[in-house]
Amino acid sequence: MSRSGEPFSLGRRVRILVLTIFAATFTLTAFGGFALTQLFESRDHLIHTINPAEVAERDYAKALFDQQAAVRGYALTRRAQFLNANTIGREEQRRAERRLRSALRNDGDLLRLVDSAETASRLWQNQAVTEIVSAT
Repeated sequence: MSRSGEPFSLGRRVRILVLTIFAATFTLTAFGGFALTQLFESRDHLIHTINPAEVAERDYAKALFDQQAAVRGYALTRRAQFLNANTIGREEQRRAERRLRSALRNDGDLLRLVDSAETASRLWQNQAVTEIVSAT
């Protein structure tokens, strides 16, 4: 209704309806564009950071398991071939660590976890493996 208490004319009602529809369409389009932008950024982060880091982490863990199996094999059999497998596992671990650090280069918190894992693996390699090998 107008200020004088009379109802708006049909033409004015149509203009208000069209403007309202336009404003709602514009707002929904803006939100949709924002949502798509966020989706594409998340997708890029997944493809270029998370997936490579996940593969590198699996390779890193596999290298550690391979080293552990090699050291156990050597401890049980005293065969030098197991020491070679341990050396190969260390090389694979270094390659996986480089890939992991590269994938996570922009995430300081996760890089600190990589540092912790690397410190623990070096401690194991320097203490436990050295003791087992030198005990023969």
